[in-house]
Amino acid sequence: MRLFSHLATLFLTGILFFPLWCQSAESPAPVSPRLLSTATLQCEPCRVALSLNSDTNSRLDEINRHQQQVSVGRSPQILERLGWLLVSQARVSGDSGYLKQAEQTAICLETHNPQDQGAMLLKGHVYHNLHRFKEAETIARSLVDSRGDSADFGLLGDLLYETGDYAGALKNYQQMVDLRPSLESYLRAGQLRQVLGDLQGAIEMFEMAVGAGNPADSDSLAWLHGKLAMLQLQAERPAAAWKMILRGREVSRRHAALSLAEARVLCAGKKFGEAAKVLMEIPSGRQNLEGEWLLADLLLELGQNDEARKVEERIIRSGMRTDPRTFSLYLATRGKNVALALRLARDELLVRPDIYTLDAVAWSERNSSNLSKAREAMEQAGRTGAVDARILLHRALIELDAGEIAAAEITRQKLAKVRALLFPSELHHYKLLEARLADASPTPRTEASLTKPSYETK
Repeated sequence: MRLFSHLATLFLTGILFFPLWCQSAESPAPVSPRLLSTATLQCEPCRVALSLNSDTNSRLDEINRHQQQVSVGRSPQILERLGWLLVSQARVSGDSGYLKQAEQTAICLETHNPQDQGAMLLKGHVYHNLHRFKEAETIARSLVDSRGDSADFGLLGDLLYETGDYAGALKNYQQMVDLRPSLESYLRAGQLRQVLGDLQGAIEMFEMAVGAGNPADSDSLAWLHGKLAMLQLQAERPAAAWKMILRGREVSRRHAALSLAEARVLCAGKKFGEAAKVLMEIPSGRQNLEGEWLLADLLLELGQNDEARKVEERIIRSGMRTDPRTFSLYLATRGKNVALALRLARDELLVRPDIYTLDAVAWSERNSSNLSKAREAMEQAGRTGAVDARILLHRALIELDAGEIAAAEITRQKLAKVRALLFPSELHHYKLLEARLADASPTPRTEASLTKPSYETK
């Protein structure tokens, strides 16, 4: 199945130069059946891997059961399964400590068998999630060369996607699809089609992913329905977006990513109170920075300034550690600590030079009055043709600052169709954009004259 045939053609003709969800649910190839030795189990990585969790819920209870089974039965297969459970728990909880424990699980497996390719794949996914992209890419390329399993091509494609090599990601995702059409391969196809500006193609791929899903895997299906809701909203189909939310709720009532998607659909309909309520019901520790940012905006819109201030304090405390790119965008949008926003965006560009990081750099450069650098970064951010509301907003404002009034108006018209995806604080900038265009003068503004509207807690 040639999922990318028309996209490949676009690459060949020179027209085009995913907290990405990419955990593999595929069963890795079996490892050596030889039992783990007592000496192996006593090494430090294995001791960390088998450290029981004191908290309790169904997922953690399953992790503890696997740890106990490994201690008693010494099965490397169960140990590998434990590693994937820890990666899954990190994704659901947002706690990177589980990724560190999963890394030690992979090292434990390698202590038992240094050629264990299942351990290599596990470690590659851990490093991907920790944004150690170069180390993960080295592992992925080794696996592709030595084994060439569908999951190996998927991991390498993910890493190339994260670093902005979309042609390389396309090649590896196609290999993944050819070897094993599945939920995992279809969702990657959808992510890539979205970033390359093929909205309807992205929707089709995510619908195929839902169709290929296991009803027992409620987390994956909830995430997919949330993603489809956002794509339908982007396609100016709010009723279809809400339908996706309702379908997602049928499989999972408390999935954080689905809740964020639901809040965004409600926000697009100006139902700020309902949207805030949905976000506040997300369990502690599972809210990501995007959700916190949206919640703070909603509370400000509702006049609940004290509550908004508490959320903003959480963002300031955790943003740089948990999601520096989004934190940079948040600071620049609010007009706060623009020097820090610029530093974070530039640092992120060194490890993840995709279009979203380039957009963050452009936005921070613009708000630091570095217009020429902002234009340069934005030109690169727009190279794929992605119809992203945030990128379009930043692009229009940078074009207007540069005196490119006609270009800014064209970009604004594109943005107007998807502005429902903007957060309230970003809509503040959109309204200023409209007002400035209405009064636009053909005289370019100088870098020294740039102003940065604020969206502050009252």
